[in-house]
Amino acid sequence: MINSKKILGICVSNRKNGNSSIILNELLRPAKEAGHEIEVLYLGALKILPCRGCFACSNSHNCVLKDDLNMVKEKIEMADAIALASPCYYLSAPSTLKALSA
Repeated sequence: MINSKKILGICVSNRKNGNSSIILNELLRPAKEAGHEIEVLYLGALKILPCRGCFACSNSHNCVLKDDLNMVKEKIEMADAIALASPCYYLSAPSTLKALSA
């Protein structure tokens, strides 16, 4: 397909086959059927460490923690579109999702 787009699906839940995963797969199904390239990341299966508050990223714009967060951010930057499915815990987003916004 000439106009194929790269679509990144991000499932924030730790339950790989839970409700967020089911919703994300249904959301991505029409795009996959249309021939777009789909990749799904399950954040619960990745190593994403909590911020230490060291402010090293303020100077270098890179986190000093050795985890999967930089890989996730690179995939986000390369995607043409992003589909995100996340549970809501105590009227807030899970901490793993909050780490992505840093």
